[in-house]
Order: sequence, then C-alpha cells, then structure tokens
Amino acid sequence: MERRVCQVLDGRDGVGVGLDLFGTDFLKQCFPLGFLGTDCQNLIDCPPVALAGWPERCPFAFTEVRSEDIPPLFEGRVGIPSRRVLGTQAVDKLAVGRPDGRHPKDDAPDVPEDGLNVWTLAHGSGLDWPGYETTADARRLPDASRWACRSTAPGNKQPTTRSLCSNTYDVDVRERECAMISFTDSEAATALAERARALMDEVVIPRERELAGGTAISDATVRDLRAAAREYDVYAPQIPEEHGGMGYDFRDVLPTFEEAGRSLLGPLAMRVDAPDEGNMHLLEMQGTDLQKSEYLDPLVEGEIQSGFAMTEPMQGAGSDPKMIRTTAQKEGDEWVIDGHKWWTTGGVDADILLVFARTDEDVHPYEGCSVFIVPADADGVDIVRNVPHMGSQGDPKGHAEIEFNGVRVPEEHLLGEEGNGFQHVQQRLGPARLTHCMRFSGMAERALSIAKAYTTERQAFGDSVADKQHVRFEIAEQETQIQAARALVRAAADAIAAGQEARVEVSMSKVFAARATQDAIDTAVQFCGGNGIGRDLPLADFYELVRTFRIVDGADEVHLRTIAREAFEDVDSDELEPVRRYRE
Repeated sequence: MERRVCQVLDGRDGVGVGLDLFGTDFLKQCFPLGFLGTDCQNLIDCPPVALAGWPERCPFAFTEVRSEDIPPLFEGRVGIPSRRVLGTQAVDKLAVGRPDGRHPKDDAPDVPEDGLNVWTLAHGSGLDWPGYETTADARRLPDASRWACRSTAPGNKQPTTRSLCSNTYDVDVRERECAMISFTDSEAATALAERARALMDEVVIPRERELAGGTAISDATVRDLRAAAREYDVYAPQIPEEHGGMGYDFRDVLPTFEEAGRSLLGPLAMRVDAPDEGNMHLLEMQGTDLQKSEYLDPLVEGEIQSGFAMTEPMQGAGSDPKMIRTTAQKEGDEWVIDGHKWWTTGGVDADILLVFARTDEDVHPYEGCSVFIVPADADGVDIVRNVPHMGSQGDPKGHAEIEFNGVRVPEEHLLGEEGNGFQHVQQRLGPARLTHCMRFSGMAERALSIAKAYTTERQAFGDSVADKQHVRFEIAEQETQIQAARALVRAAADAIAAGQEARVEVSMSKVFAARATQDAIDTAVQFCGGNGIGRDLPLADFYELVRTFRIVDGADEVHLRTIAREAFEDVDSDELEPVRRYRE
C-alpha cells in the first residue's frame, strides 16, 4: 500500500502538518477529533456541521495537489471551503481534480502533463456549499513532480509558495504552529511579525547557535545583526520614521517583540531591547526637539546606549517608589542631583542616564518628582559596580550601582514637566511591561520548541520521551498558559491604544505572563535533563533570566496589590443577604 502525503496550510504563515492521503485514513488523520462520519465519501459532500468543531484559529485548506495523486475514493475532490467553516482569516483556495483530469461538476480543462489545474474558491454560490462558487484560475506549476502550497491569507503581502515533497514521496513534515485563540492583529502587524520571524530563523538563531555557551556578545555581532534587521525591514519598528524607526503603532509591534524574544540576540538585533526601548519611548513622548535630536535619534541608530535610574538601595525607592530619596535642587539655570541608585539596567556602559529624582519635598511624591537626562560622564557620576546577579551570563546589559554626588546638569536636561515625573514614568512603564511580556513569551515559545524537539528524539523506557502522557499533557498545559498570556497582553495594549491608563490590565498581564513564562521554561529545562541545565542550549540562560521577570518592572506582589485594590472597590453587600449572623 503506497503512502502519500500532502500538506495542510495554516493561512497565517504557510506552515503545515503532514497528513496521510490514502483512503479513509486520510479522514481520520486530517480530523483527529473524530467528528467526521465514516460514510463521508469526500470532504465536499460532508455536511458543514461536521466541521463545526475545527479550531477557528486554524484556517486550513488544501491548496495545490497533483491531480494524479488524488485517490479515486474522493472522486477528485480535495479541499475545504474554509472561509465558511473557519472564519474570515481562512485561505481562499480550493484544489480540485480527478484521475482523468476533469472536475466532476464543472467543465474544466484537462490537466496537462507538466502542470496543475487550480480553481479559486470565491464568495458567491455553487458547489455543495452555500455561499461559494468555483471559477477558473489558470495558475499552473511547471514542475508536476513537486507539491506546493500557497497561502493567500490576510497579512501576506505576497503569496508564499513552498516546495514540500519530492516525487519519491519524501515528506517534509513541519510542526503546525497554530493557535487555538484568534487574535485581532492587523495585516500590518502580521506582515511585520512574519519578517521578524524570518530574521530570527534565518539569521539570529543560527548566529546564536554558533556562540559557545556563556560567550559574551561582541559589538561586532550586534552591528552585524542590526544590519540584517534593516535588510529584513524590522529595525526599530516602534519608533517614528522621523527618528530612524519604522513608525508602527504600539499595538502592531507586539507580535514582533515576541518573535525577537525567541533568542537573547533578537531584541538587540531589532532595537527593541530594554532599557533602551522604554527610554526611547519616553524621549519620544516627552523630549523637546533638541533632546530628541541629541539623544533619541542616536539612541535609535544604536550610536549610544542608555540606562534608567529609578530604583534605590534598601530604605530608598523600590517596590514603593514614593520612598525615593534622590534629590534634584534648582540652582540658577542648573539642577544639582544627589542620590544613590542601583539596578540601573545598562548603566555600566550607558552614555546617558534617565534619572528619577525628588524636586519638591514639600508635596506628595506623586507631585514632586521629575526626570532628568544625565550624561554618564558628567562630573559627580560614580559607577560603583555592576551588581552581581542571577542570569548575568545571559544578560548583555548588566545592572549598575551608581552614586550621584552634586551632579550638575543644565535646566534643558529636565525631561518633560517639572513635578510630573511619576506620570511620565508611568507612560514609560506601562507599555514597557507589555513589551517585556511579549519578549518573555517568545522566550517561552522557544524553550517549549526545544523541549518538544528534544523529547521527540530522546528515547527512554522503550519509546520516545514525547510519547509519555505526562510530557504531552505538561507541554499542552504550558502552551495554553502562554496563549492566555498573549491574549491578556493584547487586551491591555488595546486599552492603552484607546487612551486608557490600563494600570490593572497591565498588572494582570505582567503577573500572569511572568508566572506562565517561568513555568514553561522550567518545564523545558526539566524535560531536557542534563541538556536543560547545560550551556549548549539557551535554556539555562532563559531559566535564570525569566526568574528575574517576576521582580523587575514591578514584583508580582506590587501588581497583585494593584489588581486587588480595584477588585475590592465595589463590594456588593447584597450578595450576603441570605447569610445568618450571630444572634440576628
């Protein structure tokens, strides 16, 4: 019995999963949930209700298949009118044919020896599916010995054609990367993320694999990767074009941040790396034209680096930023800054520091703090040390402890309005927390991808580790949690885009994503055993870095406090009306 394989496309990115295309086994493998009846002689004749349970996020459809490879069982019909069943993002292609080269219902031309007949599925009427009709396409493939798939889903500026199988039926079975949740990413966001994924797969991750575990990332490597990001048209997508970026909306860049997070080199390559990404955002929103020219533009270009100096040692500002003790006093046309900061990410190599300081001690800190641009080489700036910390091997930026001893900066170095520092910082931290969530979601996705590859190849106790039920269920749990994190982040981003502060939504996203990504990476480390804790794979670096995510940008407890405060604002006492009280 000859085994034949075709591929089903995911309309989002053209990645498919191999299926057995021989006899009734095809139906069983194509629809593993078992809701197709055994009396269905071909897919077109099956009633629409039979496909109702197929996940909406999986817009699958067969595209081009050699007509001579379609078994007679199906009477020449292969394909699903996917838009009717699967929603608006489905692929609008239907490949049909039969061994004699003719469509069973339409007077279609014969299939030539060197090509295929392909019919386009268009909105209209016809076939056995209300709301569709079949029209001639006349598109042919010159090489009939290969199968190709073509994705024309929204967001693909150019259809993607991939060669999948040779005429000897060697199968290129690719992992189906298909989400169960349908996100409302725009076409622009999808296209940008696809280019970012191509950069990661073709340039960044291969370069990462060339580096020995624990090797420092050189400036030359960063320059090369950034040049590649420009070639792939994904460099600084979140920054306005007039300042050297690509001018995408914040909501549209989130999927690209996730793609970047799949490698520690990704954010550096695309210039979406913390803390520079958040600092660029703050300079863009609050900077004067002169400040943008002197600091934002070279920061985007990668000519300079920055640090964000807000957190202070014990008894200073930390989870409670109102405890801030660093001060800035006005003397003539200068500000004089005195204070002590630490955990200033990127501070060791920074050219400029954005310093958060108390400017009026007679009012509440929310009304008496400001932000200043301080050159790192200014007199009185003392870089005490790079704070030793967990994850330092995988952290190219470091975290500095810095003292400011009578540091003088001109009044033009005040960023934004005096006394509105808290509001300005919140404008930075909200979006920055979401971008952190997406970068770590990408890291978790990569970790799970490594774990799936490892457990599939690793043999133990008679079969592959991936065949064990516990492993499969645990991976399924982690995939579900990461999907939920993605949904929360997008909801928070939508609220910000609508002009809301979205503090609760951001806090929910941050605490949930931090825990979900930590659990996923921990699972990947566990399932990879010795290779999980070794440095040949990036999992050990991921593991150390993701643990810090539950502390940086607001510890879990701080965000839970924010969520709980709103949750208890409007308690409905009527809910307890039936409850008996003591001696009442």
